[in-house]
Amino acid sequence: MPFAARVVDKRAQFLSVETALRSQDFQMKRFLAASAVLLAVAACQPKAEPVAEPVVEAPLIPAPEAPVLAAPVGDIDPETAALAGVWLLTAAAAPDKPCRITLVAADVAPGLLVTRLASLEPACIEAVPVTAKITQWSASGDGGVFLMGSAGGDTQENVLELRPTNPTGVFAGTDAAGVKYELHPAS
Repeated sequence: MPFAARVVDKRAQFLSVETALRSQDFQMKRFLAASAVLLAVAACQPKAEPVAEPVVEAPLIPAPEAPVLAAPVGDIDPETAALAGVWLLTAAAAPDKPCRITLVAADVAPGLLVTRLASLEPACIEAVPVTAKITQWSASGDGGVFLMGSAGGDTQENVLELRPTNPTGVFAGTDAAGVKYELHPAS
């Protein structure tokens, strides 16, 4: 292809691109002008009054009663009744040094987890040092028992979580330091 023909061909391509761009520019200006006219017409129209729709009131349905999270005073569940009484708490490493602990069935702090009083003999702290923290107890709800102590203020923390190990009523668990403990019936 001779040089002059290539120049003419390039010029034709340039003009077709320029024409297309002008066409797009023209179309965009037409669109914007039409949009402005429609907005002006809409602004001049009187506003329609809102139509009041009748309000339909649904009948009130009473809410179901909230579940009781704590047992009422004097109403003791069977698990608590089975755990209440005198027990011997020992460290697995020193089974010859028992601590006599009484799990009282009366509520101390009803709430999400009902806690009850744990009474300890004075010699317990020397025999089983972890008992220095224990002030309350609670049935776990799945056959175990939590021995709890104060975490500061009104809050309680689990000191020991004991689970049944056999059908004779022996419970076992570990404290935060990993020391193993057993809880035996005192009979």
